[in-house]
Amino acid sequence: MAPRKRKKVDLGPSVFCKFLNLENPGNEKEKSPELRFNYEGRKFGPFVSNFEYEMPQKVMDHLNELSIPIYEMVNDPKTNTPYNEIVGFRNRFMAYPASAPAKAKTEAK
Repeated sequence: MAPRKRKKVDLGPSVFCKFLNLENPGNEKEKSPELRFNYEGRKFGPFVSNFEYEMPQKVMDHLNELSIPIYEMVNDPKTNTPYNEIVGFRNRFMAYPASAPAKAKTEAK
């Protein structure tokens, strides 16, 4: 049986953008950890917070959509039993268009 070929997916035009790791931004003593991931069968990264990179538009949109739920303990008014309720979401990463390609890196091969 022949191996299945993956259909190449169009990820849109490349965009220079600034990447921020909101989940673990690092500090003066430690740098932010590198982010590497697969998207639509292609490898991307390493991305480090506060640097500019070239990436496809759909990858930038994907990074901006990743979030973590924020929970809050509330009491059920009928039974007075506490339970966790989702009250919002917090973004994990942020990528936004940059003005000029100051330090551009491309996807890993």
